[in-house]
Formats: sequence, structure tokens, C-alpha cells
Amino acid sequence: GACSFSPFPAPTAMPPALTAKCPVLAAAVVAVAFWMFPQSAASPVLRSTPSPTGEASLVSCAYGYHMSPDRLVVASAVDENREYYHNVSCRFVVAASQIIFNYVDIDRGDQLHVHAGYDLKLDAQNADFCLTRMQLPSPIADPAPITSTSGYFSFWWVTNEGGARSGWNFTILASTVTTEAPTPMPTTTQKLVSPPTLSPSTVTAATTTNPVQTCFKYNAEGSVQHYTSATGPDGMYFNNVSCRFVVEASTIQFDLFDVEWQDDYLEIFFGDDEKVSAGMADSHKVTGTLLPSPIAKPKPLKSTSGHITLLWSTNEQQTNRGWSFVTLNASTPSPTFQPRFQSASSPEPNLPPTAFPTTNPRSVATSRLLNTELPSLPDSSPIGFRYFYHHLTCDETERAIVCAPLHSETITRIDTGTETIISMPVQTTDGEGQNPKYATCGSVEGDMILCSPYSVQHALYIDATGGSTLAETMTDRSYPEKEKYVACSAIGRKLYCAPYRASGVLVIDAETRTSRKLTDVTYTSEYKYYYDSCAPLSSKIYCAPFDSQYVLAIDSATDTSQQWTSINYGSSLSKYSTCKALSPANSRTKIFCAPYHADNVLVIDPDDPAGETSYALKQARLTGDYQFSSCAVSGAKLICAPEEARQVLVIDANPDAESYRLIGLPFEGAQKHYMGRSCVTKASLVYCAPWDSQYVLKIDVSQESTMLLTDEEYPNPDQWGQCNLDPTGNNRIFCAPARPNSILVIDV
Repeated sequence: GACSFSPFPAPTAMPPALTAKCPVLAAAVVAVAFWMFPQSAASPVLRSTPSPTGEASLVSCAYGYHMSPDRLVVASAVDENREYYHNVSCRFVVAASQIIFNYVDIDRGDQLHVHAGYDLKLDAQNADFCLTRMQLPSPIADPAPITSTSGYFSFWWVTNEGGARSGWNFTILASTVTTEAPTPMPTTTQKLVSPPTLSPSTVTAATTTNPVQTCFKYNAEGSVQHYTSATGPDGMYFNNVSCRFVVEASTIQFDLFDVEWQDDYLEIFFGDDEKVSAGMADSHKVTGTLLPSPIAKPKPLKSTSGHITLLWSTNEQQTNRGWSFVTLNASTPSPTFQPRFQSASSPEPNLPPTAFPTTNPRSVATSRLLNTELPSLPDSSPIGFRYFYHHLTCDETERAIVCAPLHSETITRIDTGTETIISMPVQTTDGEGQNPKYATCGSVEGDMILCSPYSVQHALYIDATGGSTLAETMTDRSYPEKEKYVACSAIGRKLYCAPYRASGVLVIDAETRTSRKLTDVTYTSEYKYYYDSCAPLSSKIYCAPFDSQYVLAIDSATDTSQQWTSINYGSSLSKYSTCKALSPANSRTKIFCAPYHADNVLVIDPDDPAGETSYALKQARLTGDYQFSSCAVSGAKLICAPEEARQVLVIDANPDAESYRLIGLPFEGAQKHYMGRSCVTKASLVYCAPWDSQYVLKIDVSQESTMLLTDEEYPNPDQWGQCNLDPTGNNRIFCAPARPNSILVIDV
């Protein structure tokens, strides 16, 4: 159980401490009870490093862990940087028969000892296993449940003075697990055969051994190929290895992964050597100790190209057991994994009274609802919407945030300094009763907000100069079409709107308080350009196709528009949603667009020396419908929260290798669903208000990590789709409600 050596067993055997223990319990217990040592009043950061093998000088669970309000999720306590505390020694017991770790991210020297039994004085020798130097979930492994036949789990969380990371988080489950043992990975007694050809220019080794022999070994049995890292007589891989090789397979699955934390790594590219050399292959870099593990199960890695390239790199220091994987194809069944964690059969102890922390360490960021409520909306469902909604569009003025009505009858002004709201009726004219009213507004020069009509017949202007708010509809022209405009961008004192179902581009002029439709081109297709799919660049606005086949360019200098018909993006529906201009250092600005139903990222490059152009980034396919609609810019990256996707999308405008990748833990069920304009950037952090999710989402762009702020739970559907930074400069984000009657405030 100690972490002084490899914390997990060899692939062919269960841990010695577990082999003689009882089978899995048939039913799970969901009651949770904690027992804590007396808490130290001093900050643990200032204490000396506790010994991992003996009694520590510091016993502090106030800085050790916290739990969710429903008492079903337990996590390591973290500081304002979302990292666990230094020099902590915390022991606690959970009364539960089954748990699953949602994530583990523990640095070297820090350890979470786990025992499937009741032990208030748990030490390293009595732990069933120890977690350290590990990140889970991983590209090659997912969490797996573990079960205690005693009905208890004991933990000892020990950290030192060194590095700190995100920590750990587990959930108490209310279900059973199978009693079958894991099915072993395919094995073979065949003689080792010659390995595939390595990339000739990439193999180096600071040893006298043949480079191929220090890289990997290879054998085959039927259609299954088995690759392992080359090892010496001691069973450990070699130092100073750097080799790259290609495997012809659509899927691989690891059964062993144990390499030196961070210093040694295996980088896995989805593509052949040519794509890797050209920088066109998506990749994952894996390090640490992952498999086999009681808390993890192998996860297949799939390549649509039929080729997987691997880069194996080690330094001159510590070596471990290495890695091992098999290749799978359509006719090869994936090795099954049925988790079993056998635990000690200890008698049920007499528990002290159940105790929970009186104060839980929280993230610096928290969320809350303003006390003032908006007028209630009807409970029925209007055509095209699940419910009646208050607002889907807001913009900042100098002192406030102003939101245009969608189904409500009033404009909402949020005075961010006093955290008060004012509801103001819209001055409408005859025929203005249609719903929904306004789906998109934009701030223009002069502290004015202009709003394009959705089903109403007239545009809306909101004058916020001087701290007051005046709103009126523009009656100079009527637009009788339905579902007219949802994608707009401002240049100067004008708002330009691409047609959704309208027949032409709309221009709203704050100077003259008039609107008009450009008549140079008539657009006849349905659902052409969608919510937030237009982005300004210099004097033009560029819009990604939704149901349209072409990129749209609007020129504010000439008041003309045109579609780039030279590049056809096909007749598929609902292709791209949010577009933003990204400006990497020492390179030209381009517009990047997140996929909605498309399987790639769209790039619009108006300043290409060869002429205006656009193209699709095609790496690993982004599959699914309704993937991303809420994105925020952070530096030269576009960060998109999942609507129906399972992870956060990062689009990187790095000119050396434009790319996109999925980051963070997978979202399941009610955890996802962030929609509209609900994501806002503050420094290197992105915060997203929940739509159908229960929690605010926080994305750390610099670390490329994600977390849910569980300080408050928001369990209702269709909640917040528009968020804005406090224009007065305070560290707050205000989110206007769709279905709820309350403003959401995120304190960052």
C-alpha cells in the first residue's frame, strides 16, 4: 500500500494486500459518515512536511477535504488557485459500500491512501492502495468503481511542501457492481518477431544498445498485436530513449502504463508519420502511473485514419515498468473490464456521532442569485421554444447591463454597482405584440444598444447615455417576416445583422435611429446564419454558414454583402455556431468558428496574401449534434463550453499549428448544457452559467482544466443564456435569466 515504490500491482496479479479478502458486496450503502481528528487552527501551508510513513505533526481536515451539499461527493480542499493545500495530513472515514473517483490529479510526493474498511488511524502499511503521480481520467483510462464489503472506506490524505495540483474527487454510488473478475488482456507465447520500421530520423538513444531494442517489443497472435516498452534485466524500461513508431491499427488499448511522472512520457498521435511530421495530427501526452489500478479501467483509443503514431521519451533518471498495449480492429473484441475491488471483512465499529465540516473551503469563485426578482412569465410553451423566456441578449453600457425582452414585456436594466434591477416597458407601436421579440443586440459607440427584430416588425434602440435608459422601437421601417435575425455585429455606430430567415442583411444606424435592409443581394434559403456566428474584422463582418452553404462577408464601408461561393460547405444543416476573431502574436488575425453539427472547426482568413479564403481544420472528428454554442476568447484561444458535447473545446490559433482539442473531465447528463452567450472570460479563467446544467462551469485556460462550482446548485431547465462582465470593473459576472425570475451573479 505504501507509495515508496510503484503503487499498483503487476498486470497478472491482484495486489498482495487484496488477494485474501472477501468478494464484492451485493448492495451499496449510500449513507456517509466522517470522523475527523481535531482540526489545527493554524494554516497547514506553514507547517513542516509530514512523514508519509508515520504520525504527522499536522492533523487538519479543514484543509483536507470538503463535500457537496447532498453529501454524496467528497473532494480535496483547494486554495484560490484551485490547487490542494501543502503539508496536510487528514484522516477520515466514509460509510459507503461503493465509490467512484471522478478525477485524480496528484503530484509526486503527495499521497491519498485508501483502505476498504474502518480504520481511524490508517497508515501506509495498512492501506490497500495509494494514489500518487496520477491523472485520471486519462486518454487511456477512465474511472472505475470500487467496492468495500465492510461498508466503509478509510482515507489518509498526505501532502508535502512541493508541487500541488487539482487533487481528487469521488462520488458515493447507490448501485452494485459485478462480482466477475476482470478479463485478462490477450496474451501470447509466440516468439517475438521483428518490430515495424521506425521513423529513421527520430530514433536516438544515449546507450550502446540498439535503439530499436531500447524502444519497444512486439509480438502477434492472429489479428491481435501486442506492443510493450523495451525493458532491461530488472524489468524496467531504459533511460534516454527517444523513438517514434507507427502502428497500423484503428484502435489500441493499454493494459499497463507506469512511467516516471512528467519526466518520461508517451505521446500518442492519431495519424501516420507524414501527418505527424506536418503537424496535422491530434495527440495526447500521457505520463505517470495509470494501469493497472483498482480505480481505473482501460479506455480504447481510436484513429479514423487507421494509423497511430507513438513517441516514447525518457530521461536519464528514474525508470519504471513502462507500458503495454494491444491493437484491436473491427473483428477483434475489445478486452472486457469488469471491476472488482475486494475489501477486508472487518466488524462494524461503533461510530462516533456523524460529523461534517462546519466550514467547507471553497473556490474563490462563488455564485448566487440577486434577491430582486423579475416579473413572472406564463408557464405555457410558445411556438418554437420550450418555455417563455425573459432574455437571451444583453449588452454593457458604461454603468449598467441592459437586456432586451424575448417573450417578456419589459427591458431589464441591471445596475451592477448597487446590484439592483429596473424593469422598463418597451414603447411599442401597433402590431408589436409578436413573440419572441429580440434575440440579438449589440453595443455601438456612444453608449447605445441596438437590437434586431426577431418576430417583431421593428428594430429597437436603447439610449443609456448619462446613466439613464430610454428605449424605443424604430418605426421608420417594418419587417413582417418571421424569425428574421439572430446573428449581428457592430462596427462604429451601426449594427449589421446577417439573415436567419430574412431575405437580406439588416443595417441599424444609431446616428439616425433608422434601419434598412441591404438590397444588393437577396438570400432565399432557410436558417442561413445563426446565433453569434458573425464576427467583425477591420471594416467587414464575416459569418459562418449555418444552413447556408457559404461564408457571408458584409462590408460596412460600402454597405454591401456577398457570399464566398468559391468554397461550398455543403447542404448539411446547423453547421457552425459561435465565431470570434483570434489574434496570435506575430501573425495575422483570423476568425475561428465552433462546430454545432459540423465535425470540424471553420477558419475564415480574409487577409490571406493569396486572397480571401476559408477552410476547415480537420483533425480528430468532432461528432454529434448541438455540440457548442457558448464560447469565450482567452488570448489566442477560443474556449467553448459543451451544449450536447461531452467536453470543453479549445480552439488554438497558434500560427505554427492551428488546432483544436477537447479538455477536462467528460460531462455526463445534467452536468452539461451551457448555451447561448453564457461564457465570459476573466483573466485566464472562463466562467459559464448553467442552462440545463446544475452548476456554474469554471475553465482554467492556462492549465486547460475544468471544474464545476458546487457551492450552489441550480436544478431547473432553461436557466441562463446571456452573461456579461460588470462594466464598473468589479470582479463580478451578471447573467440574465431565460426561464428563472432571478439574475445570477458569479463572484470571481
